[in-house]
Amino acid sequence: MIAVTPKKERKWCTRGDLILDEPDRTMWIIRDLTERERVTLNDSVQISVNPLSGAVSQGIGTRVYISLKYGLIGIAEGYSLKDEEGKDVPFQKDKNGQVADEFLERVPWEVQQEIFVAITSSAVLEEEEKEA
Repeated sequence: MIAVTPKKERKWCTRGDLILDEPDRTMWIIRDLTERERVTLNDSVQISVNPLSGAVSQGIGTRVYISLKYGLIGIAEGYSLKDEEGKDVPFQKDKNGQVADEFLERVPWEVQQEIFVAITSSAVLEEEEKEA
């Protein structure tokens, strides 16, 4: 087993960007969550039951938002997020030093979900690591 290093930063890009040439990718800087942040994230789970069908669903929007506020640090130097006209969209932080809501509004929902998975799965042990 390997110890987790909270707040350890790393570069990461989406699956869709992996097929692009290196300079055309958006290389995100993300970090692992602390235990307190992970608890806050887990406590944000909202479960609802559809009264007609009985289907159970788990709200994910708040979990994605919280994890990005904690774990999305920036865009790596030399990379950028481009808008529909090919212009750079500068990374913005709020007064607390977290990613600004105005910036998150420019990031497609599918990309936000991928970043969420990257941030929250970094501290999960793979099967091989569990057996080691």
